Amino acid sequence: MNIATITVKGVPIELRPSLKAAMRLHARFGLSELVSGVIRGKLSMIRALVEECWTNAPDSVDDRIAVLNHTQLLYMNPTPSSAMHNAFCAVALGLFGANESSLKDLEKDDKDHEERKPTDHQKCLDELFGIATGWFGWTPHEAYRATPAEIIKARDGRVQLLKLMFGSEDKPKAREPYRATTPKDMDAVAMRMFRKWGMKDSA
Repeated sequence: MNIATITVKGVPIELRPSLKAAMRLHARFGLSELVSGVIRGKLSMIRALVEECWTNAPDSVDDRIAVLNHTQLLYMNPTPSSAMHNAFCAVALGLFGANESSLKDLEKDDKDHEERKPTDHQKCLDELFGIATGWFGWTPHEAYRATPAEIIKARDGRVQLLKLMFGSEDKPKAREPYRATTPKDMDAVAMRMFRKWGMKDSA
């Protein structure tokens, strides 16, 4: 689920793109701008990503700052580490609820994407929180800690269960990812964005 671990100065740093991190980073930068900045190696945004997604940070503020500073130095010297950069990009991708494997699956309908209206990310994140707390009865703490991808997969599993139990007469509808306003379309939106900016699958 886009959870990554990097080691800095002997300290393992686990990065988890939780729903809370996605909301906080979106409020601060906007998710599209953040992802673009991470891909381009903008240090202020990478630092913010680590700060928000770092799940096993030490209690000491001084220790956290020291590791963050060393992360920046390690990332810059002499050039960004490919493995570290790919880890940061994967975590940023996870803020959209997208999976790395989807990079291989998106092969169609890229025409005129620049003319389409971008996703309302705040609405999508709010809806994910509502699904987690309303559909599944998770506490706010549990919902905020889950990643968008985990909530989406849980939602899809619940929908499939309901279809098996009660049947479905829904007909497939054409999707327009850049006009997406639901979590279901976030994956395709993120993939198109990453391909546009030149991100490559790390596999």
